[in-house]
Amino acid sequence: MDFFRVSFFCSFFRPKTVSYFFCQFICFLDLNKRVYNHVPGECSHIHGIETGAGDMEFFDSTVFFTSGTDLNNATNSSGAIFAWKLEGREIVKTELIGFKEDSQLFNPFGISTFMNILMVTNPLNGNSSYDRVDIFHILPTKTRATFPKIKFIKSVSADVMTGIRGIAAIGKEQFYVANTFKFRSKWAKDAEWLLGLNTGAILYFNGKKIEIAVKDISTPTGLAYDRHKRQLFVGSYSAQKIYVYRANFGNLTKVNEINLQVSPYFISLDPITASLLVAVQPLKFRNIIYETRPWNYFTPSQILQIKKLKSKWSITQLYANDGATISAATTALTIFLPEKPPQLLIGNLRTGILSCDLTSV
Repeated sequence: MDFFRVSFFCSFFRPKTVSYFFCQFICFLDLNKRVYNHVPGECSHIHGIETGAGDMEFFDSTVFFTSGTDLNNATNSSGAIFAWKLEGREIVKTELIGFKEDSQLFNPFGISTFMNILMVTNPLNGNSSYDRVDIFHILPTKTRATFPKIKFIKSVSADVMTGIRGIAAIGKEQFYVANTFKFRSKWAKDAEWLLGLNTGAILYFNGKKIEIAVKDISTPTGLAYDRHKRQLFVGSYSAQKIYVYRANFGNLTKVNEINLQVSPYFISLDPITASLLVAVQPLKFRNIIYETRPWNYFTPSQILQIKKLKSKWSITQLYANDGATISAATTALTIFLPEKPPQLLIGNLRTGILSCDLTSV
């Protein structure tokens, strides 16, 4: 039974009855859906990555990505930032100058850049009272073939950073960050997204202090900032939507929303076409099982491209897989290589990066 048939079936029940809520809960967990494999071209795994690629960012012919993230226990993290130089196709662990990894937990997840400034979120789970954002400076290299080093600038934390995920850098020290969860314990976090509670928030750091820009959002995850239109895109995992805000620093005004009918994770913005690339979770119930048994189970992955037309949003499926090739994709990025078709890069927390030719979109 597909999504529309179940939704139609649910409409026969009276609101606020047990049958109605049961039917809505089935739809919320995506028990009424299935995923059909679709690829945009030839796909292959990128070698040299063994600890996942939770989020990716492109800067000056280099793809930076976070790796080794553990969202259940930060002390188990082998957290690092890797750099992939597209010219040589080589991947190396980035040297973090001035950052004492041995003296503090490093569990990087969301990543964003502003010019030569790189920022990462650090969800520290129950190992700290609250989470942290680390800010680095990407040092210039002598040649394009040289791997960049990044120098630690500062860390930002506050008591309202209780469950951060995505980040959007908008200045050298200014950023928006998605506070996905209000509570620190794993069971409380599971309840927040499983029940679709409006306990999340978007936080804004003005260079001096953290403030709440928007509150009462259901599990916000990925963020993307359009510097030309001054718009912030916010993915809501439980609501299965992307909210569009007019961004005036700490003041966010919602101007639109995009209904996806799947749960978005991280979002990337193409600065040339202004289209969005979104990694989504099509089946929530399978993702729950996968999070508890990632090595014995798999869950589907799906990548959507979203373009703004004159009066509506155009949504195109670029990639879909039942999870056998790549499970629980969290991020996607498009790159362009000489004498090759455009490449779609897909990352997840545990197995690395899948690269696909964009030839049949």
